[in-house]
Amino acid sequence: MFIWYLRFFPLLQDIFYLIVGTFRGLSDVNSQTFGRRVAILETVARYRACVVMLDLECDNLIADMFRTFLEVVR
Repeated sequence: MFIWYLRFFPLLQDIFYLIVGTFRGLSDVNSQTFGRRVAILETVARYRACVVMLDLECDNLIADMFRTFLEVVR
């Protein structure tokens, strides 16, 4: 079965890298961009972008994302 987004693998990988990078600023709730970062997080959750990341085998990026979440929670 051909999955359409596998054709765009390098582009999607770069986009996901940028998205995960925005999560690093979630610990600064007083930042001017905090609301935008939360909106990005909500969008990733709503459209289940993590599933696409798993399909693209972005394992290191997923691990980095959850490591970032754990650091923000601390």
